[in-house]
Formats: sequence, C-alpha cells, structure tokens
Amino acid sequence: MSHVPRLLALLSCLALIAPVSAADIDASSYGFPISNAFEATLATTPPELRPELPADADINQSDYQIKLRPEREFELPDNFWPVTKMRYRMAKQSGEAPLIFIIAGTGAHYASSTPEYLKKLFYGAGYHVVQLSSPTSYDFMTSFYELVLGKLTRYFQNKGYVDINDALLYDFQNSGEQLSDEQMAMLIGAAFRFSSADIAFTSDLINRRGLITPIDYPISEGTSLTPFFRRALQCDFDCYLTEQLIPMWRARTDGGSVAQLIDQVSLYGVADYLKNSSKIAVMHNADDVILGPGDLGFLRTTLGDRLTVYPLGGHCGNLNYRVNSDAMLEFFRG
Repeated sequence: MSHVPRLLALLSCLALIAPVSAADIDASSYGFPISNAFEATLATTPPELRPELPADADINQSDYQIKLRPEREFELPDNFWPVTKMRYRMAKQSGEAPLIFIIAGTGAHYASSTPEYLKKLFYGAGYHVVQLSSPTSYDFMTSFYELVLGKLTRYFQNKGYVDINDALLYDFQNSGEQLSDEQMAMLIGAAFRFSSADIAFTSDLINRRGLITPIDYPISEGTSLTPFFRRALQCDFDCYLTEQLIPMWRARTDGGSVAQLIDQVSLYGVADYLKNSSKIAVMHNADDVILGPGDLGFLRTTLGDRLTVYPLGGHCGNLNYRVNSDAMLEFFRG
C-alpha cells in the first residue's frame, strides 16, 4: 500500500528525516549562504531560498482537543483547568492521503513557527498533518491557561516583538547593527532559559514539591504568577535536574545514578534500535550549536549510510532551506 501513514517526530531537530542515500554534503555544493552557526540558528534561511508553501487560507485545518486522562481534571491546580484536555491541530486533505505527525521542539506549542512551517510543507505535498506540542510544553505536560510564557508573549507583542525566526533577523544581521557571536549566543541561551523556567515551574506545581510554589499556596485562575516565574528563572536547567528530576528518578529506581539517567533518556539508550531500524534516517548539521563531544561520531557509527550531515545551518537554521525541504519530502516518497 503506497499511502501507509508514517510518523515524523521532530524532537529539537536532532533526529530529522533525510534521504536514505545519506552522505556528508560538501559546503561548496550545498549552497546554504550563512556560515555563522549562531546567525543561522536565529535567522534561518533567507526568504528567496525557501520552498513555496500554501497560504493559510488554502489549508483545511482546525484545532481539536482530547481528554486523555479524565482524572487529571480533579488532580491539577485550578489555574490549569483549560489544559485538562490535550490540544492539537490537524490539516486535512479532501480525500484519502498519508498521515504525518509533527511534534514541536523543546517547550514549543503545536502552533509555533517550526511546526507551522512543516505543516505547510507536508500539506502542500499531499499529506494529512497533525501538529502536537512538545512533551516539555506546559499544555502537553498538563493535558492553555496561558502560563508565564503566554504573558511574556503578549508583553513582547505589545512592544512590537516579532518571532526571532522571521526574515527580519536575517536583514538585521546584514545591517550595521548586527549582533556579535556572543550576543547571538546569549539570545539563544535566553530562549532556552525561558523554556527551562516554564518546565521547572510547571513540574513543581503539578507535583506539588514546594520548590517554586509553596505547597499550600492557593493558586486560582486569577493568581498572579509573576513572583513564581521570577523564582523559576533563578533555577537553570542544572537546578531543575538537581532539585526535581534526579530526586524523582532516584525515588523511582531505588537510587539510580545520574549516569544511568543520562544513558537511558538519551539516544545512546536506544542505540540498538536506531542501528537496526531501516525506517529511521537522520539529517544533522556539522556546526549545530548543541552538539556535544562525540555526538556526531555516535550518529555516524549508529546510523551509517542513513545519516546525512550538512556542513552549515546551526541548530535547525536550514530546516526551511529548499534543499533540506526537498530531502525530507523525498524520504517519504520512498
């Protein structure tokens, strides 16, 4: 059957789909114009090098919600009442078509810029598309009360804020006011810090640990969350690991070590599956700013010719480059 539904899980862009004829792509033949990894991460692809996509008005799409765990309605704090149901977006073709799932990256909502781009790309190629929020976004974790980041978004919108992935930043970087590498790195880090704070706050409140929000503090729909967000911002990702994740892990595994935790929740923990599953291929960038020592070598050893390594693009900066878009579509065409 040619139209068998296949699953595309885009997790922080680490495991992206690529053609089976995997290879190291030469920089001179690749043609991606941004050689600075920080700039590519923030600005992404110049508009003239992006694929043509359908307009929103031409997409038959709606938002839906499903109650996966009915008991959560009675377990969650009052201010989580709108997210007792998991929300998602689905774009439907007019007839029978293959189905693809898009999962947003760290802390991201299903309607954020990257899932929206991928929805248009695959919808334009004839797929039904379902968009899901990241497992680390608050609406997924509690399945819209708009938590702290929602309030911040409205604040920046009122100030004239635009998405940092928009073409505006590419134009800005070609002006006399361009950001230095250090400034771009700080901006990227700040974005992750907000996501980290949201994860720490939500996890603490749901599990009633009392690290950020006092256990007996009355939380309702109208409660100001600003003091708790400030406290959450003081807890970086290491703090979240040390104070919340690792204690929970050790309680569940009777004293499991940090090394065991890292091994079991990373790609290293599923290395045998990745090595032997022909339905999985990976697209990655050699200059990705989140690569750690040995990461690229692990992917080469594990995936062999199912790995495509692009020389440029930073972290997801070339996701909307025509060359990469064509490669993703080609994989699903088989």
